[in-house]
Order: sequence, then C-alpha cells, then structure tokens
Amino acid sequence: MSNTVPPSGERTDKWKRALDATVRTLKTTKFWSELFIMTAAVFMCAVAIHFFLYPSGIITGSATGVAIVFNRLMPGITTGNFILIINVLLLIVAFIILGPEFGAKTVYTSIILGPFVDFLADVAPLERSLFATEIAGTMYSDLWSDALWFVLIIGIAQAILFSVNASTGGLDIVGKIITKYTHMAIGTSVAIVGILSCFTALLTSSLGNVLMGILVTWINGLIIDYFMSKMSTKIRVMIVVDDPTKTKDYILHTINRGVTIHEVYGGYTGKKKYQLETELDQKDFTKLRQYLSTTTENTFVTADPVSDVYGIWREKPHLKQLEEEAEAENTVTIPNSHRIKPE
Repeated sequence: MSNTVPPSGERTDKWKRALDATVRTLKTTKFWSELFIMTAAVFMCAVAIHFFLYPSGIITGSATGVAIVFNRLMPGITTGNFILIINVLLLIVAFIILGPEFGAKTVYTSIILGPFVDFLADVAPLERSLFATEIAGTMYSDLWSDALWFVLIIGIAQAILFSVNASTGGLDIVGKIITKYTHMAIGTSVAIVGILSCFTALLTSSLGNVLMGILVTWINGLIIDYFMSKMSTKIRVMIVVDDPTKTKDYILHTINRGVTIHEVYGGYTGKKKYQLETELDQKDFTKLRQYLSTTTENTFVTADPVSDVYGIWREKPHLKQLEEEAEAENTVTIPNSHRIKPE
C-alpha cells in the first residue's frame, strides 16, 4: 500500500503559504474595514435585542428568539450563552455548505453577539419596556413600538452583514443555505425559517405573542430585502463625447472601474461620437460627476439605477492581470471583459 501522506517539506510549504496569505489579508484595508463593519452591525443587533426585544416579551423567528424561550425554561443559563450554543452547532454546517469565508466571518459575529447582549444587560439593565406607561397604577407596554424599533434596527444590521458575506449566525445560516440552493431573496429565506421557528414560543408565550412574532419576522424579511436591494444598486452611466480618451482614462485609472465604448451618430447632425458605458456605485458616480463638471469636453450624460452587477466588477485586483493580457494581445485595456481593438 502506497503512503499518501505528503512529505514534511510539502506540508511545511503549504502552511507557510497559508500563513503568508493570512498576513497579506491582515494588511489589507478591506479586512479591517469589514471587521469594523461587522462589529458595528453586531452591536446594533445587541442593542435591538436588549432594549426592544427582550423586555417586550416578543418572540421572533431567530436564534435569539429560540434562545429567549430556552432561557425562560432554564433561567440558570443566560440568553447570551444560549445564543452561543445554537450558533456553534449551526456554524459547523455553515463551514461545510457555505464555505470558509462566510463561516469564518460568522464565527466572529456569533462569538461577539452573546457577550454584547450580556454587556448591555450589565451596564444598562431594564426592568420593563422603554415604551411602558403607567395607567391607574398599572404599567402597560407598547408592543408595537418595541416591535417596530426592533425589526428596523435588526433588519438594517442583518442587511449590512449579508452585504459583506457574513451573518449573525443562528437561523440566518439556514436562510443563507436556502438562498444558495433556491436563489430566493435572502430576506424571504430568513423570514420563512424564522416563521417556522416562531412556533417554539408556544412553550412559554401566549398565542397573541406568537402571532406578533410571526408578523415581526415577516416584516424583518421585507426590511432585509429592501436594504440589500439599496446596497447592491449600482448606477449605469452613459456618456456621449467627441473624444473618449480622457474620460475613459479617468474611469479606468482613477475610479478603477470598467468601461465599454460604442460608436454612435447624432440623429440630427449625423456626426460620429463615442458613447462610454460604465457601472458605478454612488461614491464613484459622485467622483465622475465632479470630473465631468471640470472638463472642457462637450459631453452628454445620462444615468439610471441597476439592481445588480455580476462578473468582475468588484474584483479590482483583476485589473492588473487584464492589462498585462491586453498588452500581450496589443489591445486597449477594458477591465470589464470588454476589449476594443484600436483603429
């Protein structure tokens, strides 16, 4: 029987390459910006849970909602610890099905969510809802106010996390898996899983609270889809110009986005012009507008929203590779899988 174990030298090289890749990642701005974004989003989740979800008694279709049910059945274990236990089990599934990037990011967010919830419980303990009012000596909660604030904050936080290929863990992982195989909108997937899990609340809550939880979970799915759509929306810009060279160079080398060039003719004058087409986010579009406002070229610009962009739009590291390939082929560089043969 042959020995399938790699030689020690090969194993050492493999670990060295992995370590080098990790070090390079830690040096990137993208890593630290996403780490900050994930931390802030998870803290938003903790705020929503502590200040609006838990004191109101509303049960939502989430790992947190299930954890609250378990906490009420077994008060010796904190809600934060139950969140951690549920997340660990589902994280194993995330690594296997959704890949290491999503799994690693969700490990981080899952680890810090429980402690954030417990931290807020220690520094800002609540005995009742923030919206509770006293009427004739009796305190009454405003469940709708709690529910609306909770679902708004948690929905925005979840959309932010999904936008960087992460999640809060728990049932969001199940929703992500459903989206992967059915191509259903992520908010819809999360809502379906959440509504099914709401029924666990019947063990500790009234039917009215469960129905409220189902409604809140459905609204949460709508909010996730709304903000995901807003964050993924790009702007398609069409620029008609006599000479495309300067504008093309600005888009390629200053904004670092792709551009497609079309020959067009004026319907009235019959003159030949060039139409540049590019897809930008709002920040890049603002830069382009500022540039065009300072140029002396005679331009005509239109812009319209695009729901999503596929391909290598996000992969700026590919630009250098494409430029090298273009030079080898003696073509003009268009880093969006479009190359224009020089005239």
